[in-house]
Amino acid sequence: MPTFNLLHLSDLHFAVEPERANPYLERRIAEGVLGFKNPFLPNTFCPQKAVLLASAIEDIKNDIHAILITGDLATTGMQPDLDSAKNWIAGSASHKYVPHQFGGSSTVTCLGDLAGTLILMPGNHDRYQGAANDPGSAVFENVFGTHWDLGRGNVMQPVNPRIRRADVRSENEALIILCADFSLIQKIDATDSLVSYMGQGKAYKNIVDALVAETRTCRETDQNACIVWATHFPPQFKHDTVNVGPELALINDDVLLDAASKESIKIIFSGHTHVSSVYRAFRDVYVVCAGTPTSYGRNEIQHSFNAVVLTTARNKLATVSVMRYLWDKKMAVFEPDGTEIEILL
Repeated sequence: MPTFNLLHLSDLHFAVEPERANPYLERRIAEGVLGFKNPFLPNTFCPQKAVLLASAIEDIKNDIHAILITGDLATTGMQPDLDSAKNWIAGSASHKYVPHQFGGSSTVTCLGDLAGTLILMPGNHDRYQGAANDPGSAVFENVFGTHWDLGRGNVMQPVNPRIRRADVRSENEALIILCADFSLIQKIDATDSLVSYMGQGKAYKNIVDALVAETRTCRETDQNACIVWATHFPPQFKHDTVNVGPELALINDDVLLDAASKESIKIIFSGHTHVSSVYRAFRDVYVVCAGTPTSYGRNEIQHSFNAVVLTTARNKLATVSVMRYLWDKKMAVFEPDGTEIEILL
């Protein structure tokens, strides 16, 4: 029975300015009123956790078939922030952008050397443009390439402007991951244009239709392949301790889930909420949602990433198990939390 080992990361939020906290988000209202110029400036990332995240991944790299990063690689879609994310991921490190170990001069170990298959996709932050974080930036493709694969050209294949295909191989079998970018195309697509446009995505029907069409094409051309989907925004997000409101919702998520169910897609990989969670979203469709390992801010309740093991049988998923790696503040390391969530499909 073929087995696929993935590392699932999300919401790195790299930026040219590390450890930046928005006073309004951090509820430092007085500071915001008295001296903060841009209420839309997002929180960024913690360089210490970025360094130790790479170290944790390096320790287990020999068991990994692929690393999947489901969006928000950077804090904004501005070139310097995206360069910061690319430099950490690709290994083309510049001292100007790459985080350093606290108390030392060594640069972070980069993901580019840690996995044969590196699967990337943008999130809503990666599409921010302008001072008000309007959606629609196209700089992501300029930095990460039109294939979203750091310009390698042999890992991910474009399906349409918003969908990429990645093939992961194990024991001569294939796991195909179709990545769909549902970031808002324009501000008026949000439920309101005041604030929610910064956190919402939308399952546009034409993108869902293209996702369905590519799923069928994959099955016709490779009958031994198993297919899963990935999107930054988790549909119908559920977690025991966190209530994600409409300001972070995927608009029209019922369209996506209905399509997934009809196409027998059992797993959707997601991020966005900064909380690790595994749940059934609709009928036989499950969502595996990664937390954030590196995002900075006092409101972050946990820092984590997922190790995911998938087994297949006759081009169908048989089992999916998820182990969380949690940040241990006292020991300053990422370690497995000891709880394995298993989905029998």
